[in-house]
Amino acid sequence: MLFHLRRSLVACATLLLLSAVAIAEDKPAAEPKPALAAKAPADLSGHWSGTWLSHSNGHDGPITGDFRKIDDDHYCVHFSGRFWGFFPFEYDVVLTVTERKDDQLTMSGSSNLGFLFGTFWYTATVTDTSFVASYCSKHDHGVFNMTRCCR
Repeated sequence: MLFHLRRSLVACATLLLLSAVAIAEDKPAAEPKPALAAKAPADLSGHWSGTWLSHSNGHDGPITGDFRKIDDDHYCVHFSGRFWGFFPFEYDVVLTVTERKDDQLTMSGSSNLGFLFGTFWYTATVTDTSFVASYCSKHDHGVFNMTRCCR
């Protein structure tokens, strides 16, 4: 009886093994992995320059941004520029990375520019060489367009 039990177990094990091999052969080949997308910029630190434009009143002027990396998701940016051709402005804002996609980052932040101007909110799309930000406040909205000056 023990001999018959062993022979049944060996037969069952053989059937299980053959079934597993047959199932494995029926599986389609694994789909090829897609090529890796270009990486978002690793570090935006440095000097950027360009222009700003108010969509509210048509004013525009030069602007620069000095980016300083805080960590992988945060940058302190010192913006400076001019409005009405001769009034200088400058302020700091912390921009936070909110999305990484292909070769670009989406960033956002806000800064309170005091009683006269109020709080400005920013949303930017950034690549290794281009910074395009929309801004808005209670009294103004527009865009910044900057490129990286030097690496």
